[in-house]
Amino acid sequence: MKLLVAASLAALMAIPSVEAHAKGDDGVDLEVIAALPGSEVTRRTEGDAEILEIRRAGVVFTRVRRGDKVQTLSEDRTGLGAVACVWHLQVAIKSFLDVCFPDQHQDIKAEVSNAIDQINEFIIANSLAHDTQAGLDAAISAEAAKARTAISNIPADQVKERCELSHMASALKWFERTTRESRDQSIKELLSVPRPPVINPCI
Repeated sequence: MKLLVAASLAALMAIPSVEAHAKGDDGVDLEVIAALPGSEVTRRTEGDAEILEIRRAGVVFTRVRRGDKVQTLSEDRTGLGAVACVWHLQVAIKSFLDVCFPDQHQDIKAEVSNAIDQINEFIIANSLAHDTQAGLDAAISAEAAKARTAISNIPADQVKERCELSHMASALKWFERTTRESRDQSIKELLSVPRPPVINPCI
């Protein structure tokens, strides 16, 4: 799973237009999560900080309040990977392939699309933010549109070279040096434990 995230992260960073539209459960009100059955809630004070910590299925949500300043963090500690992170990475790879290689790598595009479909199902089933298929589809379409806009700003005779030299191309190299079986297994492991889909750690 770490290899998948590492290879895909470089891809995500390669096109500046790719933004995090769907944040999984990172934007959910922590008091709402705390009130849900099955949440393990700890409240404590450290100096001038009021800390709320919530654990659900291996995911930890933390809020630190100091006066009128509030910092929140959600982190997947299962060791399987942060589902929302991998979703963004897969969407970035798909957008890159579609705009840079419209007539190539059809097998990889199909594989990535299948992975996105599986992750979509997981997010819808486990999201505390009540994500929907329509919402996820809209976010994917928005990312694709931004990628097309980025490419349209590059002179036509430079597109192929820019695509091949971009950091995004590292994703293609990763596909070349790994097997379909191992990649499918990575997705299977990622989705093996029902839990809130959050974006951290995204490394």
